Amino acid sequence: MQMNQMNVSNVEELPGCCVIGLCVYNNEPGLPSVLSNIVKIIESCLFEKITVVAFYDNSSDNSYSIMEVFKKKYESVCANTFKMIIVVNKPNSRNRNMRMDFGGGSNAVSRVLDTGRTARIAVARNGILHVIRGMHNRGFFNKYFIMMDSNEYACVGQINIPTLRSALERSDEWDSVSFNREAGYYDYWALSYDPYIYSIYHVVNKNETLHNIREDFEKKLKYASAISKNDNKKYDFIPVYSSYNGFAVYKTDKFLNCSYSSNIDIRLFPKNLLPKQIINKFTNDCEHRKFHLEAIKKNKARIVVSPLSIFYKLPIRNPGLRGPA
Repeated sequence: MQMNQMNVSNVEELPGCCVIGLCVYNNEPGLPSVLSNIVKIIESCLFEKITVVAFYDNSSDNSYSIMEVFKKKYESVCANTFKMIIVVNKPNSRNRNMRMDFGGGSNAVSRVLDTGRTARIAVARNGILHVIRGMHNRGFFNKYFIMMDSNEYACVGQINIPTLRSALERSDEWDSVSFNREAGYYDYWALSYDPYIYSIYHVVNKNETLHNIREDFEKKLKYASAISKNDNKKYDFIPVYSSYNGFAVYKTDKFLNCSYSSNIDIRLFPKNLLPKQIINKFTNDCEHRKFHLEAIKKNKARIVVSPLSIFYKLPIRNPGLRGPA
């Protein structure tokens, strides 16, 4: 039975409870800052209770021990408002050396050619959704969930809690909201809006398309954010078909019967917006697009981008990072 058809009369909906999903693989450089931002979300009291679900893939660094220390500390300090679940992926030996790489920075073009990367990230995100569904089946329905990247640039700047609070105060206007970042918007692969709905890496003229979408969306962000200069509550959300940018908030009931996939399902796209020059390849897309388009088709989900920055820019930027921080 699909989630939007479920009888939730016997489910205890805890108002404002939220799951934060992390995909973790060799993320030692960024993980401490990401977890620090989660602490700030806990301290903000925007949610009644937060459960962090980390899908961990066997790593060669200290990612796991960092999470274990964090879990032990904050499950003790914040026993009534925080819980952490670490799901350990157990791939077979043939897949053990596969990288679960993340991000959309300057070398994203080369990484997109790794035909297994987005499929593996989709597995991780679906694993997080599986845990959320399990919580629901046990009688605890989280109103929201957040997907948050744990790499070394996407979510490492200090989180802007007023931006998150502002979006939640206007939750009647969206079912999923992602955000701009002070260091710059970077995730154009996950972004779909009219007329740039198809993957920028799956069209014939990808370089021209990437240039055009960057230029056009920057104008949209600047226009929408200009309204908010004098009032942080007066700004326009930008409606899109898909967006992520490293951090996004979702209403659980609109997305829990959907799944992530790197495969392109043409049936989910508005036919009038499909570009004519798509290449004959229907795999290795950004995993977010299918997830968002499916939620629109099944549940009429409203997906928007806030022009406000969710993370501040790092005071000193490491030029070796894969994306802007």
